[in-house]
Amino acid sequence: MKRLIFFLGVIVSVCTVCAQTDDGVLIAQDSRSLYISSPELESFVVVDKESAKMSFFNEKNSGLSYPVNSAKLIDGITAREGEAWFSVNGGSVFHYADGCIEPVANNLRSRQGSLTLDDADNFWASDGYSQIYMSDPLFKDIRTYDISQDNSIGSRIFDMSVDRKGRMWIACAAYGEGGVYSHLLCLSEGQFTSFPETLRESRIHSVDIDAEGNVWYYCKRNNEEGKTSWHLVKFDGNVFSDMLLPEGYEEKPCKIRFDEYNRLWLIPRTAEVACLENGECTLVEIPSPGYLYILSDVVFDGGKAYVIARGSVQSVNPDTGQADGYGLKHMRAILYTVSDGQAAMTPILPTPGGTTAVDEMLAKDVQEGPVFDLQGRKVDAIQHKGVYISNGKKVVR
Repeated sequence: MKRLIFFLGVIVSVCTVCAQTDDGVLIAQDSRSLYISSPELESFVVVDKESAKMSFFNEKNSGLSYPVNSAKLIDGITAREGEAWFSVNGGSVFHYADGCIEPVANNLRSRQGSLTLDDADNFWASDGYSQIYMSDPLFKDIRTYDISQDNSIGSRIFDMSVDRKGRMWIACAAYGEGGVYSHLLCLSEGQFTSFPETLRESRIHSVDIDAEGNVWYYCKRNNEEGKTSWHLVKFDGNVFSDMLLPEGYEEKPCKIRFDEYNRLWLIPRTAEVACLENGECTLVEIPSPGYLYILSDVVFDGGKAYVIARGSVQSVNPDTGQADGYGLKHMRAILYTVSDGQAAMTPILPTPGGTTAVDEMLAKDVQEGPVFDLQGRKVDAIQHKGVYISNGKKVVR
């Protein structure tokens, strides 16, 4: 853990205004459980926070079903106390409660983990491109809003966040003959508000709302020499202000999320996460699982941050017997629990000899390879009882 002095101060006051992942690995929560998608196991996974027991639900043992001839991916997850909803390719939405899964809708398309439940129990989603959807709790009335501009030939939605007033803030881009126009939109009572001040950004990567209602976004910007750098911007409803970033983060794309203590977390792709609190920045190292991985998203509970990542485990070439770039297995879900400046790693896999809701062990073909402990440290041999990671799989001794 590294602790750096960091002041949430303004660098530049930009102007006064007159007037959101194709990751495939997603996470949501309530007070007792984490809800996670596992592309590798084609499963919806429920993790008990207290016991760490994992229950796996798939087409073989539950009401979950995927469209025929389609990738078996969960595109969005959202939850409230005791229940969760998730969407799959094709627009079907499923409801989970008390160990049971049932379909509840087939007409709400969600991409890039955009499924969200607001304080009024409305469901929000996007197709990742130009369409924003808002549905009533029973999925009977679904309204569609198009972000496309008259002069654009295409659009892209990167992130969305809804505030306490029910307004949806959208990080997006429009593609036109003159290039790419990234901008911030606000959808309120069926009407869009655009902010020309944000057109200077070459990409608005992520957006979230703090406890005071301020809008924050993380963006990439080009300078006059054509070089790019990442920036953190705060919008208080009137003024856009550039904020200080931890050293080195001007080179890192990050997802930004506020926790229940109004601390701002920066989630880059690998290596570490940053927590900004009371004028300081705490950097927490993320242990490597021993294979390629990318940090995807985060949820918070009681001072803990649950960071989800997707990993790709390299397959072995049958001709050479070596992992020499022959191919990658399906995306693996990896859970990191961050607490007290430390991160513990848990691959989302059935535990050998454990009790889960899965019918069979879907993780197969364990190969000989390096062994790591749960902190990501390589060990020469398994000499003591415990849980280890071998070839990206959980091993119990």
